[in-house]
Amino acid sequence: MLYDITLFGVLGSRDSVIILTDNDKLETARLIQSESAPFVKRIDVINLDDAVDYSLIYALEPADLLVLHIGIESWMGRHRYIARAFDKPEGIASKYICIRPTITARALLEGLDTPLEVADSVIAKYTSLNDDTPIRVMSKAGTDITLTPYSPWAIPYITNAPGSNAYLPPAEVSYSVRQGSACGIIIADVTVGELRVNNDLVDNFGLVDAPVTLMIENGDIVEITGGAIARKLRRELWKLPAACRKLVEFGVGLSVMTPTGVIGIDESIAGTCHFGFGSGSGNDAPIHLDVVVSAFSVR
Repeated sequence: MLYDITLFGVLGSRDSVIILTDNDKLETARLIQSESAPFVKRIDVINLDDAVDYSLIYALEPADLLVLHIGIESWMGRHRYIARAFDKPEGIASKYICIRPTITARALLEGLDTPLEVADSVIAKYTSLNDDTPIRVMSKAGTDITLTPYSPWAIPYITNAPGSNAYLPPAEVSYSVRQGSACGIIIADVTVGELRVNNDLVDNFGLVDAPVTLMIENGDIVEITGGAIARKLRRELWKLPAACRKLVEFGVGLSVMTPTGVIGIDESIAGTCHFGFGSGSGNDAPIHLDVVVSAFSVR
């Protein structure tokens, strides 16, 4: 496995790359540099924690690539002025790839090693669901829920045109969910995502200690059972407005990775799906909470 970014960047021997990084991600940025270097004209790393001048990024041509690889503290703090997930920093003409700021070194390696055919096949399968046609989602752990999806969105993972954007590792294809359409049971057997209220962290949760069972009626969570994580999740959610318990998203992961307990990674794992609650699908809520389910099928 290699930390090679050139396949996703669609780069060749005439193209240049600049990686913007920080102290937290410098080691993996150097690995990307060394393992991608044989395939491009040049690849430079600029550590934003040390650099006074990074104006070279504005000289990159449309076929070149700018990579942003910084940690979550930089993303939310000292380098937030340049942090862009799905659009480029202002003034950039080149291709642009943002690497998930919460990614671990192992997950990044696994994600970059994901065959494009895996992500492509998931995209082809799950963007073909018909808008506003009910589906049934089931899993080996016991998930059995019907819902009505609409407006699929696949996060780009290849910069296949000059000046285009992507997000790595390959993340997800997701659907909004019609309000009130979901009924059934979700059994989250992988991860419960962090709970933030207006960006203030309440709990990280993470890998489940026991399967978390969410009962859904008319689009709302009406009960949560399971182990310690389930009990705490129920306690915290019931302190919040009812809008926080509404099912608003159904998503499917694209990358071959090992579960970590970090929701941004785990919801991106191929072979899993996730359900989002709170903000989204026209629902106004101060949270967005995801839970991840393994070994699922859609009918």
